[in-house]
Amino acid sequence: MLRLQERDIKYLKLLARFGVLNKETVNRIYENHERYARYRRKDLADEGYILKNNSYSYLGSEGKKYINNIGIPVRNVNGSKETRNRIAKIGEIMLPLEKAYEIHPSWEIKTNKAEMKALYYGSITRKLQATETSEGFSSEYYIYNIGKLKNPSKGKKLKQRLVYRIREEIKQNVQNNKIDRVIIFAEDGNAMSVYKEQMEDLGVKEQLLLPLTDFGIELLILYGTKDVNRMAAELIYGKNNIVKSELVFVDYKTNDGINIIVMINNDMEKVIKLRQYKDMYKYNTTFTRTKIELLCLENQKESLEREIPRIPIRTVKLEDLV
Repeated sequence: MLRLQERDIKYLKLLARFGVLNKETVNRIYENHERYARYRRKDLADEGYILKNNSYSYLGSEGKKYINNIGIPVRNVNGSKETRNRIAKIGEIMLPLEKAYEIHPSWEIKTNKAEMKALYYGSITRKLQATETSEGFSSEYYIYNIGKLKNPSKGKKLKQRLVYRIREEIKQNVQNNKIDRVIIFAEDGNAMSVYKEQMEDLGVKEQLLLPLTDFGIELLILYGTKDVNRMAAELIYGKNNIVKSELVFVDYKTNDGINIIVMINNDMEKVIKLRQYKDMYKYNTTFTRTKIELLCLENQKESLEREIPRIPIRTVKLEDLV
């Protein structure tokens, strides 16, 4: 008879909540020990606690009995393969974020039939409360995923349509006062490029475009636990040398008048508003007289130089912020 361990119980509880989990999520439950996770999945399947294939796992009859005995409701997933893939991806993205956020999968916050077709994966809310120096630290973000684009010559138009639908949904929800901050995940560089091709001001306070990688997830967790933008600005410009800027798309201003835009979290709203500002004042000296610098991680500099040319860029190391 199999003796359930603490991580096994966590695994069963998450299966009850989500209905289906993919292999990547299960590996994280077992602290990324892939071989041990594989053996444990087999043991649980042999005892009837779970049902599994090479990609996904579900609660088995013994697992449902255990969950019912401890008084937790079981979510049944009855749907297409596409639906199961989506739910498993929601778990893969959101569960690691529980370190720093309260997570709300989409089905827990969709309140009516009209919302059932919404494309968002759910929302996250920082666990830390706002402080005098950390404005908006309890902000809520809605999460979207544009997936990957393996072959741009064949699938680009479909990806463009998905991006269009996501943007239209966000703008509609902004009008309805449901959303004011969003995170867009891209699973590869091709998909991210499609999103950047036609950037739009969505009317949100933040529009974060992040890679769906361990780096992207860990960066988001860091933002949930620390005021990263202020830390980076203080590190480069000096703790007593920065104040809030009067420009809406700028984070801070130094005592000698340098406006600092922190781009570590890849906020596309700042990029769009900076471009609009440049276009608005391109025929006079207002822009040239306004000192603006970008602050980013070392590995972001090259991309920002292409996206926003002729703006000075300073960099910070991620390990110094961690």
